[in-house]
Amino acid sequence: DFAINLMRSKALKFRGLKFFATGVNAQSCKDLVFEDCHFDYASTNKFILGGYNWFGPSNKRSNSRALSFNGGRGTKIINCEFRRNNAPVFLCDDKMLIENCSFEDIEWDVNSNGGSGSIVLGEGSIIRRCTVNRTGNSEGIRPIKTNCVIELNRLTDMGNLQHDGAAINVGTAKQKGVLVQNNWVHDSNRQGIRFDYHGTNVHQKDGSVYGDGIYRNNVTWNTQPNQVKGDRHLILNNTVINSNRYTNAKDEKFNMSIQGFKAMHEVLSNEHSVTRNNLANLTHRSWNLENSKKNKVWTIRKDGYKVPRARVLPGVNDHNMKEAGAAFEYLRDPQNWDFRPQDNSPLVEGGKELKKDDIKSKFINYMPSLFTGKKPDIGAYEFGDKKEFINATIDGASKDFITTINKKNINALDSREL
Repeated sequence: DFAINLMRSKALKFRGLKFFATGVNAQSCKDLVFEDCHFDYASTNKFILGGYNWFGPSNKRSNSRALSFNGGRGTKIINCEFRRNNAPVFLCDDKMLIENCSFEDIEWDVNSNGGSGSIVLGEGSIIRRCTVNRTGNSEGIRPIKTNCVIELNRLTDMGNLQHDGAAINVGTAKQKGVLVQNNWVHDSNRQGIRFDYHGTNVHQKDGSVYGDGIYRNNVTWNTQPNQVKGDRHLILNNTVINSNRYTNAKDEKFNMSIQGFKAMHEVLSNEHSVTRNNLANLTHRSWNLENSKKNKVWTIRKDGYKVPRARVLPGVNDHNMKEAGAAFEYLRDPQNWDFRPQDNSPLVEGGKELKKDDIKSKFINYMPSLFTGKKPDIGAYEFGDKKEFINATIDGASKDFITTINKKNINALDSREL
């Protein structure tokens, strides 16, 4: 199963290795580095040998063995390729960095839990500037712990062999401290980006709804509608081009749901979330999208709870462009992946800054977005965001800090670099 089998190892570096039909099993290791390595057919099931167990990150209590980094800390996976891996890629050490890697043709049989993910992340890990193409599992990038950063990735053709799910999916208790930003997800069988929730009437010990994540500056197109469940999220400056449910974007009833008002799971989702500056056709649920003839404002459940019409959003929501087909009307050339706003469109300076008082979560370490002009634009991109001409208005920031970020390219900027 494994060409390299490590247990409680420390500070080893592997560079330029090519793995064929075998992989790595690293358990409880620290500060490993794998750089410029190729993993081809690294893992597969044992169906032909009568073994049908699901894969697991620890490779214990199962005859199905998969490439795995688990139980350790500080591993770096840089400039590596993972191709034709017929199992999830378990990158589950704490504080991992996965950067500039390619993942392609992951799980064509699917012998793993539907909630496992094709790429599985551990606590406080960062996956950045990676591409993911063609997966069978319903989930693409899937943190199994909190405080992960998922940014500057491109994902396509995901979720081909299981129902439900999303290319990037953050589960119920894993949303705390997560940052999902500046990703492209497109032409995918399932949803683009999703904050999920499991179980009915599931709450934290203090009675609150799980949540506390940031979901911003992402672009999705030709996917199933996105969903955001949970609470106390910041849902900012996302661009949703169109849902693959509808052949004509102008006929699209919705492409993103900010779930609330007990729409699902019997929890009051997003009561304290901020939904702002998004270019998306937003609702709070994905059914009964038309007003009923009997009542155009709300429906009354059997228990007497009043559920407002689908177009009403929970929490703080403002400065969103919610018109059907608006992306084709106001972006420069979305058919050819130019998602910048057109000059003089209502997107330009049509947004609103987020202030510290808007943030209702104590677990969010928020770094303000940069923008040109007096106000932010609506959507994931700023009009005229040339690196030498960034006028950033940041609440409480020093002049030295402003000078520093003015020298950076806004399209390459991320919070960890600051």
